[in-house]
Amino acid sequence: MNPLEEKKKETAAIATGAAARVGELIKAVTGYKHALMAELVMRGDGHGEFKASPCGEIPEAWTTAPLGELLVPHRGLVEGKATAALSIEEGEGVLLLTPESVESLRFRPERCRRIPPGFEQSGEAAAFDIVMVRRGRSSGACAIMPMSFAGGVLAPECVRLTVDMRCADPFYLNNVLHHFYHAGVMDELRVSSDDTELGMGLLLKLCVPLPPPEEQKAIALKLLGISGMIVEAEDMVEKLLTFSRI
Repeated sequence: MNPLEEKKKETAAIATGAAARVGELIKAVTGYKHALMAELVMRGDGHGEFKASPCGEIPEAWTTAPLGELLVPHRGLVEGKATAALSIEEGEGVLLLTPESVESLRFRPERCRRIPPGFEQSGEAAAFDIVMVRRGRSSGACAIMPMSFAGGVLAPECVRLTVDMRCADPFYLNNVLHHFYHAGVMDELRVSSDDTELGMGLLLKLCVPLPPPEEQKAIALKLLGISGMIVEAEDMVEKLLTFSRI
């Protein structure tokens, strides 16, 4: 083997090993984030007194509310209508939000599809809306649309939750829903015979623990910081793997 091939092989081996180690770190940090999320959205940080509630034991200063009361009145929950049969693979079109784009609990625009213009009213979603899978193997999974999100429409397997910001912080509420998904709470809302579809009435009645507004924002920011580190690490894995293919 000539010197160039030796260096190429050595680089690929080191890059592959480094990517695997970073992947293990991502898995560990993600597990830590889930545990921290469960603690923060149910018990907060630094509280000494707790009380029983329909959501379980929560800090004395917190309240609870049904999810439906935290959404914008009359238009807080919208079901998708744009069918995949309308989707187009290439060219300009309207972004179609599919279960695949949110089922990882993080919005992944590369997993969206596009539909021809003219269906913009078939269940729109905008920045800060929460898009949830209502039907399918990942029902109950959701992701919040980022500030930079330019808008899209919902596939029929999805619903949009628009949070009334006078009542709750959307990023905090998104974390509560993530915790409920991991904890199996969303499983209790499934009504179809094959246990893959959420009942919208049950979803709107879902009990949500509510800290004071400033504490909601603090919890959301703490978890957002960890999420940002995970995303950066995932990007690093992709870059490391490119070295293994040189």
